[in-house]
Amino acid sequence: MVKQSELRSQIRQYMTKLRKQAAHIHRSHNELEEVIFTDLRKSYLHGEYVDRLVLFLRGTGCTWANDNGGCTFCGFWNATNFGNKIPNEDYLHQVSLVLSNSDVIAQNYPIFSLYNDGSLFEEREIDFDVVLQICSMIAEVPSARRIVIETKVIDIEEEKIAALKKVLGTIELEIAVGFESANETVRNLCVNKNFSLELFEEKVEILQRHGVRLVPLIMLKPPFLTEKMAIEDIVDSLRYLESCHVARIDFELATIEQHTLMHDLWQHGLYTLPRLWSLDEILHRREALGLKTEIYVSPPTYTVEALACSENCPACNQETKEAIHLFNRCQNSSAFAGLDCECKAGWLQRIQDDQEPAELLPHIESIFRKLTSFTTF
Repeated sequence: MVKQSELRSQIRQYMTKLRKQAAHIHRSHNELEEVIFTDLRKSYLHGEYVDRLVLFLRGTGCTWANDNGGCTFCGFWNATNFGNKIPNEDYLHQVSLVLSNSDVIAQNYPIFSLYNDGSLFEEREIDFDVVLQICSMIAEVPSARRIVIETKVIDIEEEKIAALKKVLGTIELEIAVGFESANETVRNLCVNKNFSLELFEEKVEILQRHGVRLVPLIMLKPPFLTEKMAIEDIVDSLRYLESCHVARIDFELATIEQHTLMHDLWQHGLYTLPRLWSLDEILHRREALGLKTEIYVSPPTYTVEALACSENCPACNQETKEAIHLFNRCQNSSAFAGLDCECKAGWLQRIQDDQEPAELLPHIESIFRKLTSFTTF
C-alpha cells in the first residue's frame, strides 16, 4: 500500500497539470478592473437577519492552486488571472466601481464579504496594503457594520489582524477559511489542504484574542467519499468545530466545475454528487447532538459555471431549496418537516448499499488509480 505522503504527492501532481491545462485553454482575462460579479446573501448580525453583499473579485489566482494544484473540487482558478498578479490599482478600481453604484448605497448593506478565489492575506496574490485600502473604502459606507475577508488558515498572521482591526475601528471583522474536514486523511487527500488541526487551533486562538469572528467552510462530499462516509465526516467535523467556539460554519454544497479532480472523477463515473437528503440528515443529527454553532448553507452560485450541482430530483428540488432558505433563517431542522418525495427511497438505498472501507487510504488509492488509467495529459 502506498504511503499517504506519496499518494498526496501524486494527487498534487495531477491537480497541477489540470491547473496548467486550464491556464493554457482560457489564457488571461482582460476585464481586470471589474469584479466577476456580486451576489446578495443573508446573514445574522447580532440576532437580526440582514442582507450581505458578496464581492467576487477578479483575483490573481490562488497560490496554493498554482504551487500544489489547489483544492480537488475548486474550479475558481478558471475565473482568475492564472497566477499573473493583478495590479494594485485594478483591485482598487474593482471595489470602487461597486461602491460607486448608487444601488449599493441605497440598499444599506450591513455586511460586505470579499472573496478573491484565493487568499487576501497572501502577498503574491494581492499586496496587504491594498487589502487595508479596500477595507478602509468599505468602512466609509454608512451602513457597513461587518466586513468578511477570505483567506487560508496558514496565512492568518497576528500583525495583519491587528492592522485590519485598526483600519476598521468599530466595524466587525470576520475571517472565512476553507476548513473542509476534521479528518486529516480527508483534508490531505480528498481535499488537498495543507494544515494540521493543531495549526488551526493556534489560528483560532489568535482571532479570538483580537475579537475577530472565524467562519470555517466545510463541503459536503469531497472526492473519494461515498454518500454515507460524507455524512459521517461532516457530522464529526461539526462536532469538532463546536469545541472550537467558532462564530459560524458555512456549509458548501458540492458542484462540478471543469479542470478539477472532482470533475474528472465524475466524468469517468468515479464520483457522484450528494443528494440534498444528506444535508437534511446532517442537520437533524446536528440537532440531536445538541450542537449550537450557527450554520449557513451557501447557494451553489460561484465565480464559474457549474456543470452539475447537488440536488434531489426535479419534482422536489424547488421545495428542498426553499427548506434550505428557511433553515438559514430559523436554524432549525423543522424547516425540512413534511418534505418528502419518491426520490428519497433511492437516496436511502444508496446509503444502505455504501460499503465502508476498512481503511480510507487504500480506498482513495484504488479510486485514484482507476482515474489515472483513464486520463492522459
